[in-house]
Amino acid sequence: MWNFWDIFTHAEHGILKAIYELTIKPAHIAQEYIAGKRKKYFSPIKYLVVVVSLSAILILNYSSFGLPFEPSFPGDSNIDDIVEQDYFNHKNYKIQLFLSIPLASLISFLVFRKSGFNFAENLVLNTYLLAHVILFHTILITPSIILASPSVDQWIIVFYLSISIIYASLAYIMFFKGKKYINFLKALITVVLFSAAYNLISQGLRKIF
Repeated sequence: MWNFWDIFTHAEHGILKAIYELTIKPAHIAQEYIAGKRKKYFSPIKYLVVVVSLSAILILNYSSFGLPFEPSFPGDSNIDDIVEQDYFNHKNYKIQLFLSIPLASLISFLVFRKSGFNFAENLVLNTYLLAHVILFHTILITPSIILASPSVDQWIIVFYLSISIIYASLAYIMFFKGKKYINFLKALITVVLFSAAYNLISQGLRKIF
C-alpha cells in the first residue's frame, strides 16, 4: 500500500516530481518507463489513480470554499455549446477516461505505426498525457469557469483546448523518433483525429444522458 505522504514528498518518485516532469518534458517519463526504468517514476496507472482521486476530492470540496461545481449559467440558457459540452465531459470524467485513453492510444498507434512502438506502449504514453491534462483542467480550468463571468467561459475553454492540443502534439513529437517535420504532421493528424472522434462520442453521450 502506498505511503500517502511519500506520494507527495518523495524527491525521486513523488507526485510533485511527476507533475514537474510531465509539464516540462511531457514524453520523458513514458520513454523512461517503457525503457524499464520503472522504480524511478510513478507508473501511468498509479499517476492516473492519484490524479483522478485528487480531482474528485477537489471537485467535492469546491462548495466548502464557496465555489459550487456547476458553472453559473445565465437564466436564458444562451450558452455557447462548447461550455456546456466541457461541463458534461468534466462531470462525467470517469466515462470520458474509459473512452479517451484507449481511443487516443489506438489513433497514435495507427498514425505512428512505423515508429516501432506497440499499442501497450502507446497506452503508457497516453495515460500519462491524459491524466496530466485532467489535473490541469481540475486545478486551473474548472475554478476559472466557476469564478469567471459567463460571457468569458467559452474563451477559457478555448484556451484550455488550445493548450491541450499544443501539449499533446509536443509530447508526440518528443516521444516518437524520426524526422521532426514528419512527426509534427503526424502529431497534428493524431490530435485532430482524436479530437474529432472524442467530440462525436462525447456529444452522443450527452444526448443519451
